[in-house]
Amino acid sequence: MNLAALIASLSEQTELQADDIVLPWPDKVLSPNSRTHWAVRSKAVKKAREGAFYATLDAGWKPIQQTGKIGLHWYFYVPSLRRYDDDNLEASCKAYRDGIADALKIDDNRFIVTKSIVSENPKKPGRVVARIHGLAN
Repeated sequence: MNLAALIASLSEQTELQADDIVLPWPDKVLSPNSRTHWAVRSKAVKKAREGAFYATLDAGWKPIQQTGKIGLHWYFYVPSLRRYDDDNLEASCKAYRDGIADALKIDDNRFIVTKSIVSENPKKPGRVVARIHGLAN
C-alpha cells in the first residue's frame, strides 16, 4: 500500500479501536502561537507528557522491540466550529508525542506522522486520538 492510500484509509477510520490512545484536547498554552510565561508552559508540557504516557499504557501498549519507522496518526476531534490550523494542532501535541514515545521506550523521531481533523459534530471539550499503525501491541 502506498503512502497516499494509507493516509486516505486512515482518514476514513474515525471509529475508536481498542488500542487507540485517547487524549484530552491540548491546553491552549501548548500552542506555538501562545505567548505564555515559560514556567506556565513547562508545567503544561509536563502534565501533557505524563498524561500521554499513562494513556498509552492504559491502551495496552508495551515497549516496542522492533526497529524501523512507526506510523502515528492523529485524529483531532474539534471542540467547536471554528477553523483550526492543522500545523498548530500537531505542534500543540508535541508533549503527547513525547509521552507516547516514552511509554513505548523509543525515540520519537521513529514516528511517521499523519493527521486528520474531524470537524463534523464538534463537542466540547474536544479530544485527540493517537493511532499507532504498522505494529501490533
